[in-house]
Amino acid sequence: MVACPNPDSAVFYFFAPNAWEVLVKSVNGCGFNNHYWAFAAGATDLFYRLEFVDVKGGAAKIYFSYPGTPSPAIIDAAAFATCP
Repeated sequence: MVACPNPDSAVFYFFAPNAWEVLVKSVNGCGFNNHYWAFAAGATDLFYRLEFVDVKGGAAKIYFSYPGTPSPAIIDAAAFATCP
């Protein structure tokens, strides 16, 4: 399930709406490095798969968090090179 505070970010929960597990956001970094950026941070050791999709170019980036280990931070300031 997901709660969307704004169009560029979302928080995901697995069991209860008030127990957020993963924060995901995208950033328009075109003015800095001509890329859209992908960020995520999790507070879980559960498995999840995140897929960021560039709706303009059709490309996708997939990130994983594997069960039993702390969720890694995703910091990808070069996720999509589709700036206008």
